[in-house]
Amino acid sequence: MDALTDGASNKRDIIIKPIYRFKLIYFSQRTRRMAIHRRNASGLVKSMRPHQVLLYDIMTPSFYSMIWFLLFLMGPGVFIGGSITIGTLLLIPASIPFFLTYALLSERMPMSGGDYYFQSRLLTPFIGFVTTITGWVIWQLFFIAWFGFYISDVLLTPMFYYFYQLTGFPLWNSLYQLASSPYGVFIFSTALFLVALLVLLKGVSYYSKVQYYLFGLSVLSVIAGLFILIHSPSAQTAIAVPIGPPPKFNLFSSVSTWSISWGAIGYSMWSVLHNEEIQSSNKPRIQLGIMLGGAASVIAVALLFWNALVREFGAAALKSISSMWLSGVMNGVLAQKVGAPYFTVLMISLKPNPIIFAIFVIGAAVAMYQVVFAILLGSSRTVLSQSLDSILPMKLAYVSDRSHSPVYSILFSFIVAEIWLALIEFTPWIGHYFVSVIFAVQVTWIATMVAGFVLGIKTRRKLLIMSAAAGAGLNIFIAALFIMYPALGFLSLTSELVVFLLFAVTGIYYLLRDRYLKKRDGIGLGIRFKEIPEEA
Repeated sequence: MDALTDGASNKRDIIIKPIYRFKLIYFSQRTRRMAIHRRNASGLVKSMRPHQVLLYDIMTPSFYSMIWFLLFLMGPGVFIGGSITIGTLLLIPASIPFFLTYALLSERMPMSGGDYYFQSRLLTPFIGFVTTITGWVIWQLFFIAWFGFYISDVLLTPMFYYFYQLTGFPLWNSLYQLASSPYGVFIFSTALFLVALLVLLKGVSYYSKVQYYLFGLSVLSVIAGLFILIHSPSAQTAIAVPIGPPPKFNLFSSVSTWSISWGAIGYSMWSVLHNEEIQSSNKPRIQLGIMLGGAASVIAVALLFWNALVREFGAAALKSISSMWLSGVMNGVLAQKVGAPYFTVLMISLKPNPIIFAIFVIGAAVAMYQVVFAILLGSSRTVLSQSLDSILPMKLAYVSDRSHSPVYSILFSFIVAEIWLALIEFTPWIGHYFVSVIFAVQVTWIATMVAGFVLGIKTRRKLLIMSAAAGAGLNIFIAALFIMYPALGFLSLTSELVVFLLFAVTGIYYLLRDRYLKKRDGIGLGIRFKEIPEEA
């Protein structure tokens, strides 16, 4: 009996194992060994220096995304009794474990794709694909499709309307009408996307040079905006709103502002998606400093603007304006022709110098435009990484030898963003599901923190275990806030269905792709992930 067993074992060693090994070798040749030697096969190069990455992580959340949504629309009216200043300052220490987890993950796994690579290797390929194709690709491209509208509605429309009121010149009225129309916004946004596409196709090295100009204009805008607010006389009577007694301070309401501010500040980790293109990606201290530097810079600008506006208009007036906007009743308090009570609209009531105001608006538009570059870059690297692993078609993994840019992955992201843009502009009701973007991001971040926890256990690193647990707790708490505050919109049944339906569709795609590859090559996605790295 032992002889029979030994014979069967020898037969398996002599015949079956070589066949299985041949399949693995054949597969690795077909994919140009991309899954085995990712650093050499991807075609990406380390072209971003630490200071360029710092600018990137400062610019990606945008100086104005937090200001636009939290400080002047949602924050004062939703989180009654909450201090935006205290809440936001408390978020800095709370976010340190989150960013530290990313830095430690990058040290051990400095690959492009970031969250996808961490999750697929430490959890499962299924989880890694589903969370990042939704959170970092589909929803992010939906997000930037809105940015043309943001730039038009928040910045350009108020500026054109203000200039028309000052001069009566018909050109400003025509520009105002164009910036207010869906067709005008679609054409304007498409032009912005095309410019970003052309820049990114030239490669990260070229983009890093363009980024200096974007950053310079953004800083100039901040200076101009603060100059307008600080050098204007008190305007607490400039906008007539019913003001009640100030609410009593509430610490929990202050902390609850994280649900909105984290949607901007958390993106200071975005450079992790480019780890193969960052010179310091395997140095956790530098990585942590860069991410915290980006988050702190955005917080500093936001709080400077918020406190300058409080000085001009009063916290009670800002709270009343926010509450009226949320209830849909503005009662002619602000010029209805320029949309919601954005910070630009409030600044117009100060009658600023038109040249300084134009500098402020143009620079702010550039700061928001940077988000388009960042999302196209990050989403394309996620698509590239998923293509290298054969989940998405291998064609998307092509990287230009000249520019070291993943050409088809960037084109893929551009096309999806254009589709979302058309839907947003010509079917406006779809915009109500914007909140789904933020909630889906929490799912992605939670999964990455769990991946960090798993790596910490495997490597017996207590620091990583503790930071990942704290980072997961932060994002679970923020996700819970969307359920606790109905005004944030996630309690809408339709929003919930949209989020979970997208998870289901991408999950089904993964399973179908796995089945197809098993039939074609005899090797499913699970084996490719588990076995091929072991053969390296």
